[in-house]
Amino acid sequence: MTDVTTTDVMQSNAKQSNESEPGGAEVVQAATTLAKQASGEAKAVSRDAREHGRQLMTTSVDELRGQAVAQTARLADGLQDATQQLRWMAVGDPQPGIVADLVGQLADVTERAAERLSNGGIDGAMGDLRRIARNQTGLFLLGALGAGVVAGRVLRAVDTGSIVETAKEAISGDDSSSAGGASAATGQESIR
Repeated sequence: MTDVTTTDVMQSNAKQSNESEPGGAEVVQAATTLAKQASGEAKAVSRDAREHGRQLMTTSVDELRGQAVAQTARLADGLQDATQQLRWMAVGDPQPGIVADLVGQLADVTERAAERLSNGGIDGAMGDLRRIARNQTGLFLLGALGAGVVAGRVLRAVDTGSIVETAKEAISGDDSSSAGGASAATGQESIR
């Protein structure tokens, strides 16, 4: 199969017109030059578009990664705080028993999770999830189900009306931030 380019077609047409008209060689040369320039410009535009797309993708991935790292650090800090609270509960129980033991064990588990997140970061957490998904598929699916139930409960509890209202105000360019803050505050009160 032969590839016929625009330049080839223009040269062929120009040669045919060259035979019938005087000065046709100049027309052929000008058409060929113009076709080559247009082809070069099209390639340059395509290259620029690909490069801009790559840069946008890289920037987006870097921003998402930065946000994930920050959220992981916040989660690790929250788990460490919960660990301290659980330990205080375990120590504050005047009578040793099963409840105090369970609270102590829960504190140990949360402490290990906080240390893992602090030391491994988001990459360590993702690696752990992949390993659990491969080795303990049932446990992974059970955890995913639990996370889905929790996410569903949280989403059900959210006052979507105030979120939609705030988004509409932001889109319309209404800069009355006090009105948006008031609607968000009333939305939070309705949840409680």
